[in-house]
Amino acid sequence: MPETGTYFLQKELEGLEASFIARLKAFEGLNYSQRIALAVQVDFFQELQEAGLSNVLQKMISEYGGILSQLEKLKPKGVQAYTIKELDLIANLDAELILGHAKNYATQFKSELIKGYVSGEDYKSIAARLSESRLATNQIIAAVTTAKDTFRASAVAKLFEDEPDTRFKLEGILDNRTRCSCKAVLSYQSKEGYTKEEIDKGAWTKIAKQFCPKFEGQYTFTFRGGFNCRHYVEIL
Repeated sequence: MPETGTYFLQKELEGLEASFIARLKAFEGLNYSQRIALAVQVDFFQELQEAGLSNVLQKMISEYGGILSQLEKLKPKGVQAYTIKELDLIANLDAELILGHAKNYATQFKSELIKGYVSGEDYKSIAARLSESRLATNQIIAAVTTAKDTFRASAVAKLFEDEPDTRFKLEGILDNRTRCSCKAVLSYQSKEGYTKEEIDKGAWTKIAKQFCPKFEGQYTFTFRGGFNCRHYVEIL
């Protein structure tokens, strides 16, 4: 059962961000020309990797591996090698999500640092301003969490595609932050659950639209309530 109400890799990314900001101390004691020269010379993406980016990515891949291991225990017949290969591909693409954001962050960091020194800002002012240029933004945390959750749903769908009679339910937190569509499915779905085919044909969507008239679109097996949805598919 996946964790709910938490944000995947948030602490790790925030710690990486703080460590990276601390590296600005290397510019203290330098004159203007030396600061500019050092800022131009430094590969900030490499610095980000040395500060712990690789560890964050390793934890992400490890977490995905743990998801697969848990699901494999529910498949006594075993899992085909090509299935694992396809899911590994998804895991690696999701890791690219963090890498891409980190590269953009490093580029922006370097640009803002040089602009600061060119405009005459001191170390403290630059550090304070760069602290506002976040690696661990709400958007990236939500994107990473959503990626992990949709990976699990994709893995469930793939691993059980040869067992079409397997039934599923939506599970997860029901509180004042729960989307109307999610609340509808959680509250009014059949206790016996639904097959993947039934969900694909609109079983969850029908419930969402009936009890949440403002809901538009499709309530699907993989994406459920949409971006940053805190709910997950449970195997019955």
